[in-house]
Amino acid sequence: MSISLKVITLFNFKSFKGKVVINNFESFTAIIGPNGSGKSNIMDAINFVLGGKLSALRVKHFNELIHEAFVRESAEKGPYVTIVFIGDHNKEKNFTRMIQGSGDSQYKIDNKIVDSNFYMTELKEFGLDIKARNFLMPQGYIQYFGTRNMPKELTMLLEEISGSNIYKADYERLQLEFLKVRQEIHFVYQTRKDKLRQKKSVMTEEIEAEKYLQLQKQYMEEKTKFQFIQLIFMKKVTESLQNEQKEIKLQVDEHLQSKETAMSLLKHTKLKVKPLFDSLNTFGESILQLESNIQKKKLQNVDLEDHILYWQKKCDCARTSLDSANNAYDTHKTAVQELTNELEKISKKLAELGITSPENIVELDNFQVNRHMILKTEAESRAKDSINRINELMHDQQIDQYKLDNENRRKMELESKAKFEMLEKEKFEIRLQKLQTLNDQFKSRLVEKISERQTLQREISEAQEKSSKLGNDITMISEKLIEADINNEKKAAIIKNLKESFSGVHDRLFNLCKPIHSRYNVAVTKIFGKNMEAIVVDTERTAKQCISVLKEYKMGVETFLPLDTINSKPVNNRLRAELEQTNFKLLFDVLKISSTPTQIDKAVLYVTKNTLVCETAIEASKKAFESDPKYDCVSLDGCFFHKSGIISGGFSDLIVKAKQWENIQSSSNISVLKKQKEQLKQELKNLPKISRMQSDFDIINKDINQLTARNEVIEKDIQDTLAISVIQHEIQKRNQEIKIIEEDVNKIKNKVFVDFCKENNVPDITYYEKNLCSYKEQINKQMEIVNRKNYIENQLCFENEFNRVTEFKDKILKCKCAVEEADAEYNKACEQVRDIRIAIEQKETRLLHLKNECTIIEKNLEDVEEELVQCRSRIGIISKSYLESQKAYMAMWSKIEQKKAECDTILKECKLKGITIPMLSETLHEGQEDLSSSNSYLSARSSSVWEIIMNIDFSQISEDIRNNSTDDLQDIIRHSDKKLIEIQSELKTVQKPNLKAHEKIDLIVQQIKEIQEKLHTLRTESNNIEREFKTVKAKRHKLFSDCLECIAAEIDPIYKNLVDNMSAQVFITPDNPEEPYTGGINYNCIPPSKRIQPIQYLSDGEKSLANLALLFAILRYKPAPFFIMDEGDAALDNANIKKIVRFVRSQMNNMQFIAITLNKRLSSCADTLLGVTTPLETTWPESKVFALELKHCETV
Repeated sequence: MSISLKVITLFNFKSFKGKVVINNFESFTAIIGPNGSGKSNIMDAINFVLGGKLSALRVKHFNELIHEAFVRESAEKGPYVTIVFIGDHNKEKNFTRMIQGSGDSQYKIDNKIVDSNFYMTELKEFGLDIKARNFLMPQGYIQYFGTRNMPKELTMLLEEISGSNIYKADYERLQLEFLKVRQEIHFVYQTRKDKLRQKKSVMTEEIEAEKYLQLQKQYMEEKTKFQFIQLIFMKKVTESLQNEQKEIKLQVDEHLQSKETAMSLLKHTKLKVKPLFDSLNTFGESILQLESNIQKKKLQNVDLEDHILYWQKKCDCARTSLDSANNAYDTHKTAVQELTNELEKISKKLAELGITSPENIVELDNFQVNRHMILKTEAESRAKDSINRINELMHDQQIDQYKLDNENRRKMELESKAKFEMLEKEKFEIRLQKLQTLNDQFKSRLVEKISERQTLQREISEAQEKSSKLGNDITMISEKLIEADINNEKKAAIIKNLKESFSGVHDRLFNLCKPIHSRYNVAVTKIFGKNMEAIVVDTERTAKQCISVLKEYKMGVETFLPLDTINSKPVNNRLRAELEQTNFKLLFDVLKISSTPTQIDKAVLYVTKNTLVCETAIEASKKAFESDPKYDCVSLDGCFFHKSGIISGGFSDLIVKAKQWENIQSSSNISVLKKQKEQLKQELKNLPKISRMQSDFDIINKDINQLTARNEVIEKDIQDTLAISVIQHEIQKRNQEIKIIEEDVNKIKNKVFVDFCKENNVPDITYYEKNLCSYKEQINKQMEIVNRKNYIENQLCFENEFNRVTEFKDKILKCKCAVEEADAEYNKACEQVRDIRIAIEQKETRLLHLKNECTIIEKNLEDVEEELVQCRSRIGIISKSYLESQKAYMAMWSKIEQKKAECDTILKECKLKGITIPMLSETLHEGQEDLSSSNSYLSARSSSVWEIIMNIDFSQISEDIRNNSTDDLQDIIRHSDKKLIEIQSELKTVQKPNLKAHEKIDLIVQQIKEIQEKLHTLRTESNNIEREFKTVKAKRHKLFSDCLECIAAEIDPIYKNLVDNMSAQVFITPDNPEEPYTGGINYNCIPPSKRIQPIQYLSDGEKSLANLALLFAILRYKPAPFFIMDEGDAALDNANIKKIVRFVRSQMNNMQFIAITLNKRLSSCADTLLGVTTPLETTWPESKVFALELKHCETV
């Protein structure tokens, strides 16, 4: 059925005066107007005529709905609102609601008065349920949806829409009735249960009276069996433990024997170390001594080589002198012979010269001689320059001649001294080349030696520096080792062994804490005193176990601080706070305590108490004696002031003891320091000997000096040899120059003496002067021969007169003796050098052998030390195993004693319970008898517990049980114990038997029957109510669920269409899915590009779209003729307005859309505009309505 709104008539309703007819409603109608003009009054009029409550009309009383101009007038006809709908076939139907004078409402349908229920029913047939409010969106609806109560309100709305609220009253009534019946059933059931319990109790009392004695008897039998089985179990367990103890004892003995064997092996190995060390030291000393001897021998060898060179030169000189003497003697004989022969030749020559005279000599008179002199003077004047040059050259020639004569004289002297050297004159050039080669070789060797000397000198300085550094390092390490008390190793070993044996051993106190600064060392040492090296343990039992171990292995005396028994005062926090602004500190606060375990604080507090540390003794004294309250104080220099008046010091001793804090770290590295010291010693030993390097340096210096001297001699010989050649070359050069100049002079002389030569018939003046010179030379030569003859005669006279031959022979003999002596010394020195070299080779061989032996000993020593380490490690492992076995033995012993104690407890319990224990007779050959009397038991009890256990007769127990294993026995014991507990529990529950219990049973049975009948009646009633309640619940649930599911299915596409985004989503979920109407309905949205949020947390625009989507979805479920919205678009922007218009246009075929708005974009999209305005001239506000059809405007 298609229904639409046609006309609304308002008469004196709110701001509308008189009768106002609004009949221009189209599919999309917009109502516009300024604020306060009465637009929303149209919304109130529709709400009023459709049966809205007074609270929904924005007034408190009905008279407030009347126009103000008629409020005080008694109008015949009250205000009313009429709404006209048009249905199929243009059939109209109008609904009118009028306010009467009494304030009641009158309802009319088609001008016929009807009651309100009929009125509302008719409206519901048109789809207008005012309670559902699915077609109205008044002002403030968005804020209403944003409240926290929205889930409950939404549930109520959906109930109104779905119609499930008609079952709400029946639902709640039936629910209350059902709960009430269930409570009555529960009460009756509890009463019945109590009566049954009473009946059972009475019957139990009767049964308990019968079973009480039987239970007591059963308990005693089971208790006897239980105790016997326990004793059998204890006996077997004890025997098993004793066997294990014997095995552990064997292991302990085996470990002890292994340890003794290992200790013996260690002792035997230690005995090997000393001989090896002694041998190593002996070989080291021998090597050092041999190296020193070899060095001395090498130095002696160098000296002897110099000695050999000396005697070799001496021998050469002596041989040279002998050769010279022989040669001089031979020369003397040759010279005498030669002089004799020469004298004969000279005599013959003089005879010849006397006979021969110059025939071709031109004799000149005085005039010619004078003229010759004058011409010669003229020639000399003409050739003055040439003659001067000749004179200069002759002067230089004379000088060189003197030099030549001098060198020749030296040469002749050398030749006269060593005639045999003339025979080696041909080897002069070869010798010269050899000398030059030697000179080059010696120069290169000299450079090498100098470089070697510099390298050696650098190595010597480096070796000296490194040796000094290593010596200093060794000294420092030695000092550290001296400072580190050797006993610390023993103490550390004790702590290590105790820690390995007992987990409760922490460490020595001074290892668990230390001063935060070295300035507190003396003060802390003073307070710690004898507790400084105390060992901190967890319990007194651990301390006793440690003491027993120390006694057993004779490790010394130690002090222990068990943390469970020492009484330590807590830190005085109030005093600590008072000392914050002073120079005083708590001794506990200046200690850095090991972080684990935290119980160490207790031991430290036990030693330090609340002692204060002061800067000086004066401050400590004042704080201890003059302050109130008084405290124990100690100064930084170790003066202790007890508050009782005792003062103690000992600064020097405390300083020594305080070094222990500094040596804690170094003492843990003693082995490292020793190893480092040995390495430094080895490095120092491996350094080349500085003395040997120094001797090599001296030898090289000596070689350099010898090479330098040899080079100087060779160079001097080369220079002397080359000097003669140079002078001779200069003389030859000058002779050539003189010859040239003389030729020029001769030409000049020939020109001057040309007439003179013609007159004297001489070819030229040179020829004349040459003949004259030859004659003069002949005369001079004759004179020289005469002089020579006289010289030879005198020489022969000298040679013959003096005893020259004897002199030569004596000299030769003397030279022979010198040669023999030099040869003997040379041979002796050579033999010494050979002996020394042989000795050096032998010593070097011996040194190599010693070094090899030393290497072998070092290797053996390393092997022995490795063996010692292995032995110690083996001893440590064996000791650990021994201690573990000892601990296991003690634990086993403790278990055995515990089991015996348990046996003793069982026997005592048997005695107390009066249980008879059968005993075997004291003699095995006698039969068994029961020791039922207490006297027999006491006599058996006087012996040891174990003897009693061994003498018990267990024949009462079956053989199968006696032969069971301990595990099976344990199961039997547990089962028996459980059974005893059950029996004992039963005995405890059984009180004193009640003999009148049977009298109460009949009365209780009758009461139970009545209660059972009443319970049956109530259950029938409960079932009927429950069935009716389920029916109502199902109907209500179906209506509500169908509505909710439809709305949930429709709202999501509507919301996507409204926001024009397919990613947007909405979710409507109930709090209670089984009964959604009992809880709230949650409305959550996912706006575009945002996360999911409840509608309460959305913006106003997003809320508006979400509300519209909900209302449109509700309209899909429950359609209405129209939908009116009062400024629901206030929070929307133009884009969202456009989306809403588009959606409204798509729904215009199903319903009318009326929008009261101030938005021009929304109003411009409507088919019809209804304008509401208020004239300014009126006394009372009066709203006027006008209409404008926009679709006609568009066509125009």
